[in-house]
Amino acid sequence: MRKRVSMVVLALVALPLQAAFVGQESFSYSEGLLDGQNGGTGFSDAWATENTYVTSGGEAAQYSAYGAGAATRTIADPMRYDQDGTYYMSIKINKQVTGNSGGDYAVAEVWSQSVGTTYLSFGVGSDESYYLGFIDNDTYSANTSAGDYTGGDVYLVAKVVTYSGSTSDEAYLKIYTSGIDATEPTSWDLQVSGSSGAIDVQNLLLKSGVNNDARFDDLYFGTSFSDVVPEPATISLLATGLFWGILRKR
Repeated sequence: MRKRVSMVVLALVALPLQAAFVGQESFSYSEGLLDGQNGGTGFSDAWATENTYVTSGGEAAQYSAYGAGAATRTIADPMRYDQDGTYYMSIKINKQVTGNSGGDYAVAEVWSQSVGTTYLSFGVGSDESYYLGFIDNDTYSANTSAGDYTGGDVYLVAKVVTYSGSTSDEAYLKIYTSGIDATEPTSWDLQVSGSSGAIDVQNLLLKSGVNNDARFDDLYFGTSFSDVVPEPATISLLATGLFWGILRKR
């Protein structure tokens, strides 16, 4: 029996490691500047910031006293818009200035530095609408029954479906106000489509308006919905599966 187990372990170790669009950032840094921090997984460089993004309470924070801000980082393996594929990204946002004051947006974007074009943008706008932008098109929650941002933590999940042919690519947004569900939704709150062309997209950008105190946390990206569910929900789902597995064996 010992010999058989050893062979299984060796077989698992020998499996090739393949690059994939998957990673996470929990911003679990000591209090201080975000610039130069390189924790998390799935990135090829450290955070670089415009104005002063800080880490506070295990989150990335941009305060209005510093003006509009941006934090950028490169994802190691890109979204490949010239291939058939499905990509997901989730983030927790707290836009601490509300009331449609102007210049108080909080948005996550994925863009191409080489082309200078934003291919995916989602978050909360200055008018308190949830926002989904995709290539040259966009939509807002004000146009749907999803409702607008009313304060506090919100969890946003974006989904991108790319096609290698002439079919338009698609983007979706799901809004959660009390944590992300463990399973992928059957319907999404916002949807938009567009033609991207053949391009690899891997530059991540967090940005906030000049009049906003914005906080970002629990950033996840991957090629399945389960990749972007924060760990507690994932662990809970796994524990439930193990529990029922034990009962079946009994």
